[in-house]
Amino acid sequence: MLVAEAHEAAGAGRVPIGVRRRDNDARRSTLMGARSGGESGREHGNHQTMPTGPASNDLTPGGSENGIWAMKNGESEGTAPVASRFMTDAGSTPKRANGADALLPEPPEGRVFRSDRRVRLGDVDVSGRLRLDACARYLQDVATDDSDDLGEFTTQAWVVRRTVIEQRSAAHLDERLSLSTYCTGLGSRWAERRVALTGSTGARIDAVTLWVHLDPESGRPKVLPEAFRATYSVPAAGREVSARQLHEPVGPGAAGADVFDWLPRATDLDVLDHVNNAIAWAIVEQVRARVLPDRDLFDGPFRAEVEFREATSRSAVEASETLHVVHRRDGNQMTATLWSADWSTAHITARVVGLS
Repeated sequence: MLVAEAHEAAGAGRVPIGVRRRDNDARRSTLMGARSGGESGREHGNHQTMPTGPASNDLTPGGSENGIWAMKNGESEGTAPVASRFMTDAGSTPKRANGADALLPEPPEGRVFRSDRRVRLGDVDVSGRLRLDACARYLQDVATDDSDDLGEFTTQAWVVRRTVIEQRSAAHLDERLSLSTYCTGLGSRWAERRVALTGSTGARIDAVTLWVHLDPESGRPKVLPEAFRATYSVPAAGREVSARQLHEPVGPGAAGADVFDWLPRATDLDVLDHVNNAIAWAIVEQVRARVLPDRDLFDGPFRAEVEFREATSRSAVEASETLHVVHRRDGNQMTATLWSADWSTAHITARVVGLS
């Protein structure tokens, strides 16, 4: 689906764009968004997670070690500086769908890329269930494969802004998975990529990711190239999406909240010198393992959302900074936020909701 070879293509909701870059020693395929880590993840030199603040449409300069524009709090679209308008598109209306929210079916026409893989030992928990962090790497890999298969774009840079994984039936060790990926929406500077996973023994998992296209030099959101639009506008069927984030961070003072420390490891870092996006899903898994009564949210069907805000840098890892995870349960919903060592910055937010 969304795939890109080197100029820039973004895919909202799916790992739409794959980026192809030529390093001194080798050609690497990159997809829109942050590189997934782990042994099965691909290295993507031009992908990062999107630094942001609270739920907002606005992007403003500064506030990021990675040179990417951060979210500015408390500004409306009408009063925000020009930077904020990158995320709202000139002349747009609030009626546009939120990116990486709806899980749309496979389009009747346009590009759909298909692949398959087997669930391996390193991808599962003690029960043999496919973990969410491993699933995130699958999403990244199939996006890269799509890009490699297309091979038409120049090197591009993408950041992950929001990902949703909806599990109706879990995948398990040694199960064969069929993956299909396609574009389901576009903005001026971002795209949505859908991925559907079905298993040989009944697994059913759907995902959508919003990727923001960046200028590799300035780190600013950049208009999608025409070649990218030409490839992915057909499956997207003219659907336009916003880059709005929907979560509010959970603070340590929230009613019913619990807190535990999180120490990012050197093995969590990727080639962009920051903790990769799959680790956000590892934190969700850690909350599940830590709070035994909450495991019922994962045993049945559920919807899990992660929004990427401020990237965790290599300096935080090398300084052995202790980050903080705040989480709470409210009925069939669990919310969590990863905070910086000094509690000033929300790095990621997550929400898991049980489905009937």
